[in-house]
Amino acid sequence: MRARALVLFVLPLIMLLPRSVAAQESRPPVDTATLPLSEVLKLYRELEETRRKPEPGPPPIPAAIHRLELTGRLLDTGVDLGARFEIVVLSDDKWISLPLLKQDAATHLSSLPTVNGAAFSVSDGFLSFVTRQKGSYAFQIKLLKRATIRDRQRSVRIEYAGATVASCQLEIDEGLFRLRGDEALDRPEGVVLFPEGNVFAIEWERRADAVVKKEAAPRPAIESVIPRAHASTVSTLEGKRITRVRYDLRFTGTQSIEIEIPDGLAVGRVFLNGLSIDLKPEGRTFPVEVAPVREGDEAAVLELVLTGSSGGYLLSGLLDFSLPRVSWPVNEIFLDVRLPAVFNYTWTGGSLAPVEDVPRADYSYRLPLPGKKLTFHQSLITSSAPNVTLEYDVDLEGRYYR
Repeated sequence: MRARALVLFVLPLIMLLPRSVAAQESRPPVDTATLPLSEVLKLYRELEETRRKPEPGPPPIPAAIHRLELTGRLLDTGVDLGARFEIVVLSDDKWISLPLLKQDAATHLSSLPTVNGAAFSVSDGFLSFVTRQKGSYAFQIKLLKRATIRDRQRSVRIEYAGATVASCQLEIDEGLFRLRGDEALDRPEGVVLFPEGNVFAIEWERRADAVVKKEAAPRPAIESVIPRAHASTVSTLEGKRITRVRYDLRFTGTQSIEIEIPDGLAVGRVFLNGLSIDLKPEGRTFPVEVAPVREGDEAAVLELVLTGSSGGYLLSGLLDFSLPRVSWPVNEIFLDVRLPAVFNYTWTGGSLAPVEDVPRADYSYRLPLPGKKLTFHQSLITSSAPNVTLEYDVDLEGRYYR
């Protein structure tokens, strides 16, 4: 009996043995590693510490004004101002309303920019920036601040909600006005004021002999010049190019500026002070009559939209980008070029030289900016057309086949 029981016990094990071996052979191989116990314990401790770390909370503030730059000109009845804001929005989980400038009966907005994903509103007596998209924003607002007048004394208060850095630069006709106070700094480009308690307090007076001086010695006209120009070119993989050029002009009265368009480009649209003008040039060289926004002012903005095609891209080659030649001297010009991301680009020559970055410019003609960004700069242009030459070849990094 005992021998029979032993046989009955062993037989099932023998029958199961081939199936177990086959199952083991069908399992995929498992990678294993051997670690000392101290290393295993260290890994467990690090895992526990990671689990105990708190989740990152919301930012301490939803948004902030990084920089406020006021530029303006003293008038007899007020101050004509441009307010440039640089804003950082840190939160994107809810709508935020960031106060900018005090909006009262003495404040008259001349223009508001169009900002993608944002809007402007007046809330609690302040002009506010409203958005729910995280990111950095830069834009300019134009306004006229009416002065409080007492005899020959004028005063203006410009109140803002708060900014990390704030300054105000003013142009003053010293033959007509005298700025009061000792807080101003005289610089070649104008008088610079700084705030006190988020308020720019500007006080000036009209000179008693201002009319006599103006009749006896009229103010000489300033030289027509372009203190700064910006250009932006977008090139598609098919070779289509769209170039926007913005000229910040300084002059007196109404003047004419001559523009010469490079070969291969055509004028699409022309803007003067943010408004589209009807201009259809017959040749590559044509004049444009420019005038300031307000009579007596000395600034205007001329913008061109140029289109063209350079043909499709090869595996390698050269690219030449030329900008228009203008009859006025240009103190400095900045260019950013957006090119297809599938190539590498190397600067090989031209009057424009590479720089790390260029200042942001506001264009009236909106355009998406895909691709790789390259930036360039040139100073003191008198009669030539700025240009840059790039060498390109296909970017094979991470793009190979077996």
